[in-house]
Amino acid sequence: MSRVTLAPKLEAVTVYGDRAQLTFSAPVVLKPSARVVAVVENIEQWGDVDWATLQVRIGEATDPAVAAAVLLQNISPVRETVRQDVRADVQRQKDVIKRIEEEQCACEEGIAALEESCQHLERIKCFVSSAGRGDCAVPPESAGHLQAYMQDPVKWGAMASFFATRRATAQRGLAELRTKLADVEERLEEAQQRLSDLGGDSGVRLHTKSALEATLVVGAGVVSGTKLMVELSCVVSGAGWSPLYDLRVNYAESKLEVLYSANVHQCTSLDWEKVRLRLSTATPHAGASPPPLWPRWTIWTRPPAPAMGALRGGPLARRRMGANSIFFTAPNTKEN
Repeated sequence: MSRVTLAPKLEAVTVYGDRAQLTFSAPVVLKPSARVVAVVENIEQWGDVDWATLQVRIGEATDPAVAAAVLLQNISPVRETVRQDVRADVQRQKDVIKRIEEEQCACEEGIAALEESCQHLERIKCFVSSAGRGDCAVPPESAGHLQAYMQDPVKWGAMASFFATRRATAQRGLAELRTKLADVEERLEEAQQRLSDLGGDSGVRLHTKSALEATLVVGAGVVSGTKLMVELSCVVSGAGWSPLYDLRVNYAESKLEVLYSANVHQCTSLDWEKVRLRLSTATPHAGASPPPLWPRWTIWTRPPAPAMGALRGGPLARRRMGANSIFFTAPNTKEN
């Protein structure tokens, strides 16, 4: 029994509202009277695969005689947990986090210093205003300077410009540092997430490798070297489409042109370029079961004959009730 690793190629995609069905094809070289184990590796790279929808079949373009001589058996998924030593990557990521944290600390210190400067400027401004109004005591050694300041209106404008300029400079610096701090915090969060993806301080990263194995039993009548196309299909999440409508009015001809298109999105790791794309409004559900069958009722417009003494009031009353009555019976019930 030989093992062959297939390299499937994405051929077609059917996009539903919130998922997509991917169809792959891969050639297999056959030998007569042989058993071949075909292996498809790294299925986890296709996206979030719904394993209940995974199908393996012989391609429709295959020669019917060849397809009849090949039997598919033992189609089964294989999942393996891989342990990877990433201690060097963890240390490098920790160094990156340390540098980002130093940037964060510098930004926070700069913001604190500028906020304190703004508070000092505000206190000085309030003191000068209060002293000018005589609301607070002024030291004797500063009384002369304050009196000269109050007697020179030109200095009032210079003082106001001084406070306004210093405060505006501090406010601009605060805005720049806060923007930089937000960017640094975002980078720090991403770096910490990458460290977590590496397994944290353990230095060991665990990830699951998914593969699919299928056994091909080849008949004796198959010519050696014959190529068989194997098709694989599965449903993955992370894809969908939504309709787009473009309405254009032609006022000259009093016509409305409606253009209908689709916006397709997908976040899988596969490239959908040069792939047959089909859109569907269906909502497939894997593993769904048929609804329960409820009793079916048959309506008989002619009622069975009433028992003797069941009706009173004479023939007229019996005729009226018989004409207005509808009876429900089960399918197996026979008319009396």
